[in-house]
Amino acid sequence: MVYPDHLLSRAVVRMNREGIRQLLVVERGETRKFLGIIIMSDIVSVQAETINETNQLERSFVPDLSETRISISHSPNRERLD
Repeated sequence: MVYPDHLLSRAVVRMNREGIRQLLVVERGETRKFLGIIIMSDIVSVQAETINETNQLERSFVPDLSETRISISHSPNRERLD
């Protein structure tokens, strides 16, 4: 589980450490209201967008996720990471 104010890098490390491919995103507080799910393909999408935006297609590139915050957008198909 992660909170919306966590950095994306925290979610990646947690997924790797726990050997999982998805995490719940919940509000802070006693109720911990469910906000959505981060899945590994969402993280890959963020990386691909970063590579495209920086025109780094021709070389090995690891996007810096240290400043990327977790955000949830509401979609009719599923909750997804932006």
